[in-house]
Amino acid sequence: MLTFILGIGMIALTVAIYVPATHLYRKLKWPILMPVLTATAVIVLILLISGIKLDTYMLGGKWIQELL
Repeated sequence: MLTFILGIGMIALTVAIYVPATHLYRKLKWPILMPVLTATAVIVLILLISGIKLDTYMLGGKWIQELL
């Protein structure tokens, strides 16, 4: 059950970062602010600062990866 909750939380984190990154890119149109690049950089920073391991993030990330 904990794995499921962590997975949903990591998906929510990804979406919560991707949506504002998309709005920022549409507003400014700078190539460096492409949503995938911006969201990835922010997620990496959050994982590094909070000490969350990549394996924990990938509990939800694997679902996103399979959908892509």
